[in-house]
Amino acid sequence: MTKSISNNIEQISDLHSGLLERAYQPMIFAALTSVIVGSLVYYTLSPDRTLSHLELWFGLLMFAALSRLIVAVWYKFSPSDILQFSVLWYVATFLNAGAWASAPLLIWPESAPHQSFLALVLAGMSGGTIGTLSAMPMAVPLYVITCMTPLLWRLSVAHTETSNSMLALGMVYVLWVTLAGLRAHRLVRESVVVSNQRVRAEQTVEHQALYDDLTDLPNRRLFLERLQEALDSSKRDGEYGTLMFIDLDNFKRINDSLGHQAGDELLNWVATRLRLRLRDSDTIARLGGDEFAVVIPSVASGLDKSLLQTEKIADSLRRAIASPIVAGGYEMQVSASVGIVSFPRGEEDALELLKHADSAMYAAKRAGRNCSRVFNQAMDEKSRHRIKTELAIRNALDRREFLTFYQPQVDQQGTVFGLEALVRWRRNGTDLVGPSEFLSIAEDSGLMKGIQEQVMDNVMKDIQRITSISDAISVSVNVGVNEFYRPGFSENIINLLNESGVAPHKLCIEITESMAMQRLNTVIDVMNELREFGVRFAIDDFGTGYSSLVHLKTLPIDTLKIDRSFISDIKEGTTDAEIVKAIIAMTNQMGIRTIAEGVESQ
Repeated sequence: MTKSISNNIEQISDLHSGLLERAYQPMIFAALTSVIVGSLVYYTLSPDRTLSHLELWFGLLMFAALSRLIVAVWYKFSPSDILQFSVLWYVATFLNAGAWASAPLLIWPESAPHQSFLALVLAGMSGGTIGTLSAMPMAVPLYVITCMTPLLWRLSVAHTETSNSMLALGMVYVLWVTLAGLRAHRLVRESVVVSNQRVRAEQTVEHQALYDDLTDLPNRRLFLERLQEALDSSKRDGEYGTLMFIDLDNFKRINDSLGHQAGDELLNWVATRLRLRLRDSDTIARLGGDEFAVVIPSVASGLDKSLLQTEKIADSLRRAIASPIVAGGYEMQVSASVGIVSFPRGEEDALELLKHADSAMYAAKRAGRNCSRVFNQAMDEKSRHRIKTELAIRNALDRREFLTFYQPQVDQQGTVFGLEALVRWRRNGTDLVGPSEFLSIAEDSGLMKGIQEQVMDNVMKDIQRITSISDAISVSVNVGVNEFYRPGFSENIINLLNESGVAPHKLCIEITESMAMQRLNTVIDVMNELREFGVRFAIDDFGTGYSSLVHLKTLPIDTLKIDRSFISDIKEGTTDAEIVKAIIAMTNQMGIRTIAEGVESQ
């Protein structure tokens, strides 16, 4: 509503500004016309010696014309104050009207021809206002009435047949000019409205081409232009500038779990906080999604000093972003990874600098997120590798190169009671690639959903084959955090089981302990929905997420998998051994099966 009121006020202001501009356009011409016509009247009536006030009237007219000229020139060089120049326009215009209106009072001639001449001049000056004064509200009617009233009074008191006829014609003429002036003003007003709408439409199109719709920050196109300008200025002045690439950590999870409205509110909050921490001379842009970029020109004259100052600024921006935010009715915190590159760097242009900053940002992601990294050349190699891998994953999804292998789960007697699905990538149909080389890239690039779908499709087919051999074996599938929080996850699993004909209890979904603790209530709701259908659940990597036993008790799980960090070097009497014993005793009382990870020797 506030935005609507602001838009209405802006439109009204634009309308008044447009009308005022139209009113001032003919003002100099109108003033010069008044001088010429007034001089003609003075020359014509000057032989009449009975007109003792002719010089006085002519002086008044010249003063009024000069006033209009001064106001018109003033407006031309300083047109900003609409109210002030509207008042000045009316004052100057009606000084002129008053000067002409004084003619029948000060210089009314005795001869009939001269009277007719003066009446025609006044009628002509009044009629001319249709073209020169119609931009301003009520200007024409007021001018005509002011100018013609003394003339009509003179004609009315003469009481001659000629004067009576002229009086009648004069009254009709005043009415006609008044109506014509009102109509002309309406047409001018409509013209200004249409013109303003066209200008606003052009400005909107231009704004949309250069600014982000959500945050109203410069977009990638405008940002690259400003970055190039800052780069050129740095080369010219010998000052180092800085480019920062900012990416919100795990933003996709917020979007998927809380909805796009909450995500959009969060992005707007982040944009506002970044604006408040930066100078007017700095440029901040939203490049797309949860990616922001900042260019700070002229940070320092030396490279080391520039980098030191930039890292302080980056830390300040990260702290601003990390402050709690309420969006979509939820209080949340989000961190950011920042990539930094100083410029100029040889002959590199704006686009190359942005690529370097992007590489540095991904280095910050790999370093654990919520930190900043300064670009070095090694990062460029990793960035190219990342881009190539992402493209290869997209092609692999089309060629269905992601395969599923199975690791057996055995009891104390060595009997296999379950299998854990492990994804591998048969790259180009030959090399077998482990998950550590592609899963993080798939997560960051939004490709994990496609891999998860292929894995689940493979698992459903394999469960059918396994069931024909042994009905006692179930298959566990590890589900990523983004997929688990994605709206409709439980419905997709149920549909997949129904379509494949696989018994729900044959499927066990594994989630990590830390993932379960992030949004406990949401996790429990999804788990309960699938548990009612028959799907089983396991907590993976238990012992690494710092969850409380109270929370563990509330999770509807069937299996708990002790993290391999407790198992790999376990020895009797050690702390790890005591922890494992305590976990097993606790889960036995809760009726939860325990699996130790990392027991394999090869």
